[in-house]
Amino acid sequence: MTDRQKGLLKTTVKLLISGVAMTIVFRSIDWPQTRNLLYALHPGYLIWAILFFASSKVVSAYRLLIYFGNIGLGISAWYNLQLAWLGMFYNLFLPGGIGGDGY
Repeated sequence: MTDRQKGLLKTTVKLLISGVAMTIVFRSIDWPQTRNLLYALHPGYLIWAILFFASSKVVSAYRLLIYFGNIGLGISAWYNLQLAWLGMFYNLFLPGGIGGDGY
């Protein structure tokens, strides 16, 4: 078996395990109760939560930009913020330890 085939097999197994885990989680959710909770949600609180979350990520990206500047990596603040958001997306959707940190 070649290295490429081993990598493909490993990724396939990770995706299968992730799919089984997600199936188990989604089957255990009480969907009517979840719907009722979403309808009872105060939209103002949700907006504030999203704003606080996004601002914390902007601050985190700025801290990383300072670190990058200290090691001599000259990237723009906008590009750094784009990379931070892309990394968060990868951390959510890629299986295993190959998320945004690997990117």
